[in-house]
Amino acid sequence: MERRRASGTVYEVYRKLPGETTFDLVVNVGAKKKTYTDKALPTGTTSVHYQIRAIRGDSASTFSPAYTIQFGPGQTTQPADQAAAA
Repeated sequence: MERRRASGTVYEVYRKLPGETTFDLVVNVGAKKKTYTDKALPTGTTSVHYQIRAIRGDSASTFSPAYTIQFGPGQTTQPADQAAAA
């Protein structure tokens, strides 16, 4: 996915599924779109990791901590380092 240039801040949302080793860019969220619903998760996915970073012009922030979302009974949202320790 190509980074889009905008006068405001754009947020890149990255996702890593179980078994994957890298985060992939899934969407850019900007001034007109402030939310994102991930409708492309494979059936049966039990957890997913997300990271976000801000882009303004040619500058990019560091990545946020990775957050894990678990699906099913007892679902939780927590930083990935805490999910790995649980």
